[in-house]
Amino acid sequence: MNRQIWKGTIVLTAAAIFVKILSAVYRLPYQNLAGDIGFYVYQQIYPFYALAVVMGGTGFPIIISKLIAEEDSKKSSSPSIFANAFIGLSIMSLIIFAILYGGAPWIASMMSDPHLTRPLKMIAFIYLFVPFLGVLRGFFQGSHDSMSPTALSQIGEQTLRVGIILGLALFLYYNNGTPYQFGTAASFGSMIAPVASVSILLVFFIKYIKRERPVFKMVRLDLNLIKGLLIEGLAFTLLSLTLVAFQFIDAISVVSLLDKYNWSDPKALKGIYDRAYPLIQLGITAAVALTTAIVPSLARVKKSQHTTLLRNQISLSFRISIIFSLAASVGLMLIAPETNLMLYKNSDGTMSLMIMSANILCVSIIVAGAGILQGTEGIWTPIRFLAIAVMCKFILNVFFIPWAGINGAAAATMISSGTAAFLNLYHIYKRFSVCLLQKRQLQQLALALITMIGLILLWKWCAYRLIGLDGDSRGQAAVISLSGVLMGAFIYLIVLIKLGFFTKTDLESLPFATIIKKMKHS
Repeated sequence: MNRQIWKGTIVLTAAAIFVKILSAVYRLPYQNLAGDIGFYVYQQIYPFYALAVVMGGTGFPIIISKLIAEEDSKKSSSPSIFANAFIGLSIMSLIIFAILYGGAPWIASMMSDPHLTRPLKMIAFIYLFVPFLGVLRGFFQGSHDSMSPTALSQIGEQTLRVGIILGLALFLYYNNGTPYQFGTAASFGSMIAPVASVSILLVFFIKYIKRERPVFKMVRLDLNLIKGLLIEGLAFTLLSLTLVAFQFIDAISVVSLLDKYNWSDPKALKGIYDRAYPLIQLGITAAVALTTAIVPSLARVKKSQHTTLLRNQISLSFRISIIFSLAASVGLMLIAPETNLMLYKNSDGTMSLMIMSANILCVSIIVAGAGILQGTEGIWTPIRFLAIAVMCKFILNVFFIPWAGINGAAAATMISSGTAAFLNLYHIYKRFSVCLLQKRQLQQLALALITMIGLILLWKWCAYRLIGLDGDSRGQAAVISLSGVLMGAFIYLIVLIKLGFFTKTDLESLPFATIIKKMKHS
């Protein structure tokens, strides 16, 4: 794979990891200040925030960069693409804003909680920033293969967002704020944060204008281009929101089902159940960043008709996604009790967290598969797979939640995401005749995973039995979980490298090839 693609992936992954860590870490004081019900309020409106963020941060920038990559021989086409993209995005964003703001009372009623109206209205304003974010990020990613403006703007936005949310949460805590006031404050912070992103992107754009001195011309309104871009961009946005699609189903069904079947304190239970989602989002970061970087490359390779190179890129992309997400899924499952206590003050909902951890692997496969299909054969196949998974999730919620509560909701998510992951893998295998993992690599992966599991379990046994830690305090839980993560990840990668899991082609493609070679031969 072209090293430039992997460098772009590393830049975006580093930024996304920072953003996700910040997002996960701030939830610790926020949940501690707002409580489980306050956390529930924010998680109920989170899918609407996430939709806007992915539209402006991943979905439409990828499509714009893909269009530029496909038309890279026609430099004159770029201004037309950007202008029409901005017009189309502006119209769609204004429509979504009007629907969400005006329909907030109805949406809140559908969620069985009319008090959510105000936070929903607040979050609607974030859609006004989407056209600027989508077009500017797409401009840099498509025209210059530059991921730095996107990465820096994501960091700036998340830093401002977290600062505002925690500042307001602290103010409300000392002034006896209600859970819904906490939720509204979080909505406000999320809504105003894109100001930082737009400002950073404009600085890069102004520098580009001063350096390149482009000649601006009138462009023709291209309705076919706008239509195609909106359809593809919205479809890829939805594909990137696989996990959020499940969250939306949970938002409209979990509380009402828990209440209908007489589970005590449904809103607090929903808040406990939602603890898993930030950790899953952190776990799928690499897959999302990889997909963002690879789609333009796949479009170029497909256009060149280089079948062998296309297969190699698909295979390597899947392997990287699988090895990291598999370790993250199993690792979180092993340290779920300690992680839960460390982050959220108690171990409530640990079983649902353990069940939900499997989604890191499944959703990473879905995201990688969707990106590959998006860059090679179009959007409708992965859209069908996602639709099947979402329908499956809703049906399973109805059957599982009455008798298993939030554990049933977790199982429904796991089965649904697993179904979509299998459909993606099977279709890509049949379509491209790609061998994702050879028998030897499967054996090596299994050995590395078993070694990691054994080390983490041994460490936990030593911590509890020999060192004398009881795991009942947050500090001790933090020591056990964080050290377990570091040791497990280290031994997992060392075993893979020593066994020769990475092929010669992989090592030539990866930007950190020199480091891996040294570790392999040391």
